[in-house]
Amino acid sequence: MAINITNYAAKLDEVFQVSASAKTFAESIDTDLDLLVNEFTTESVEVRAAIKNVLQAKNSIYGSLGTLISALARVVEELTVATVTEDDPNVAINTESCLEELIRQFEAQSVFLEQNTVSVSTSAGTNVGNGNVVAICKNKFGQTEQLALAETIEVEFLGASTSRQYGERDASTTSPLWPAGSGTSTNMSRRQNLITNGNFATSDSVNSAAPANWLISGTPGTRIVHTPTETQTVEISGTPTTGTYTLLIVIGGKTYQTSYLAYSATASEVQSAIQGLPGLEQASVTSTGTTPNFTHTITLTGTKNPGQFTSIENFDSGSIAHATLVAGSAETAKGARAIQFTGDNSEQTAIYQQVSLQANTIYSVSALAKRSGTGAGSIAIDLVDSIGGTILADDASTNNQIATTVSTISNSAYSAIGGFFITPKSLPSTIYLRVWQSTALAASQSVYVDNIYLSEAQQAYSRGPFIEAISGSVDFAVDDTFTVTVANNYAGSMQTNLAWALNTKTRPGKDFPTAAAGAPGVVLET
Repeated sequence: MAINITNYAAKLDEVFQVSASAKTFAESIDTDLDLLVNEFTTESVEVRAAIKNVLQAKNSIYGSLGTLISALARVVEELTVATVTEDDPNVAINTESCLEELIRQFEAQSVFLEQNTVSVSTSAGTNVGNGNVVAICKNKFGQTEQLALAETIEVEFLGASTSRQYGERDASTTSPLWPAGSGTSTNMSRRQNLITNGNFATSDSVNSAAPANWLISGTPGTRIVHTPTETQTVEISGTPTTGTYTLLIVIGGKTYQTSYLAYSATASEVQSAIQGLPGLEQASVTSTGTTPNFTHTITLTGTKNPGQFTSIENFDSGSIAHATLVAGSAETAKGARAIQFTGDNSEQTAIYQQVSLQANTIYSVSALAKRSGTGAGSIAIDLVDSIGGTILADDASTNNQIATTVSTISNSAYSAIGGFFITPKSLPSTIYLRVWQSTALAASQSVYVDNIYLSEAQQAYSRGPFIEAISGSVDFAVDDTFTVTVANNYAGSMQTNLAWALNTKTRPGKDFPTAAAGAPGVVLET
């Protein structure tokens, strides 16, 4: 058996015509009363008190219209249950089960509702931080989120990693003014990074040319380089027998000085003093020689662009010499190291890290990138099923890949790139995050990549956009802002009406199939 969907839709249309009249009436009152209130703002206290009574009467009318719309929703609910159970008495007599069966029959009969046109864009305020805010209006199946509300969401940063989102005034689904804004007001911080060693701070214990926890496909040290960690030496000579010394270093334009060290300080004592300085918490020290003539080798893990150590010593004899064994790279975003891709017009080098992800889940992904030189090529971040394997697509057949043309990447500072991945219902046994030259870079063209971040994305509200703040090389500051603009033309009035009538707005995954107006199949519209 099959439900006569055309018949069902015709009955719905009659109900929705009544609700449309109620909404039109409410919107007209709302507009006209706004004009009236503005007109009488300078009148006497008595007149303004009378206007207040008018506004109270308006709220009473809204309440009555809301009661009407709730009653109409009940009609749609009972009509749906009756239509489905008359066709198939085996379906449970409840809205949830009948809605599932109704949607199944829409799909089986290739009947569609006209879809809404939904889009989302972001724009930055005048900010201290140079990161970005990205947004997407899709659901976990990769489909456009048809019921995202048209509004402007303001994103205001409370610090480097926390922001607050403010939506426009909301209205309940039974209000005559629905759809309005979301009313969202939520603090958000990015969730846990699922990538290990995303800042490339440490090297692999076996292959020092590769970053720890990453696999390299390409020519290590030539076409793909794990930029080095700064290594310096402090050499005590002349056999002092008494005295102290202190080490000084410039980081980020500021000079830092260690606590006083004995002339014969050991590696652990020097390391402890250095780790007490801001930005040098990950530094390590090894020593050679015999006391007191030690050569201390200092590895400045995690320190961006350190200066040369100097010292102030007060020895009875001897001296201290300073040298740089390995110069760190200046091309880093926040930490001490990055990955450098260098082109030769053909080799498509890549790095991989295996990740554990959930099916039908939306993730945000980001990186910081900077180029040197000019030329063709592109850098991509994607999800693949194996080394050199196939890119994962979501259930809507969209590949999980974010590709950036090299020419759009800044050559003066690291810029944030990123977006969203949506995993399919059926996952492969292994999943890798890959960063690679999706189009081979031109000879002598280099791109530096740092701070890879992958986390489960956060939704502003149910059926709304996913919004994520991506840190740049300069952190966001208090009062930095972004604007997220969601547009929805609500052209699919049938599905918009079903959102309030059957509460599909709060039932993710219970969407009716949609198609653009004029697409093959029967497009139902009120």
